Amino acid sequence: MSNSFFISLLPNINILSGKIDDNKTVIDDIHDTDIPAAKTVIDDIHDTDLPAAKTVVDTIRSTDVPAIQTNIDTNETKIDTNKTLIEAIDMLPTENVVHSGTAEDDYSAPNTFEDVTANKIIDLLIQDNPAVISFKNDGAVWSDDKTLPIGMHSLDYKNFGVKIKNLNAASNSVYQITLYR
Repeated sequence: MSNSFFISLLPNINILSGKIDDNKTVIDDIHDTDIPAAKTVIDDIHDTDLPAAKTVVDTIRSTDVPAIQTNIDTNETKIDTNKTLIEAIDMLPTENVVHSGTAEDDYSAPNTFEDVTANKIIDLLIQDNPAVISFKNDGAVWSDDKTLPIGMHSLDYKNFGVKIKNLNAASNSVYQITLYR
């Protein structure tokens, strides 16, 4: 059956549900009076009319609601997929900054590059001697040191700064760091 059929039945279901509620109110009022004959009539009504009407309403609801829920679930999945795509697009860099230099034995101002805007991808070219780097997170805390051997390194890593120093004293590391934002 199509959803339009069920949608056209919804006003009738609501009317029927209202009548059931009205009947329950009347029955409850009669129950409150202690007349044995009325109790028998009430019990007869409960055993026949109300369960049958409730069965009709439940049958219609059980047929219609799962189809609607399936549509809702499908749409929620599409929304989640779109959110994921938007987040992925937001992660794409739109600009880059290049820093080149020679590292020192300890972290120093000339070899520390802090940013207000998050860097998303980092390319590091270590040319002569191995180096040590550290990244700053959004809480302004520097990470543990990471050793980089000579070569090209690329990291997809959100950070707000990078600093570099020599791995071994007096073995200066010539570097080029490209930060993509």
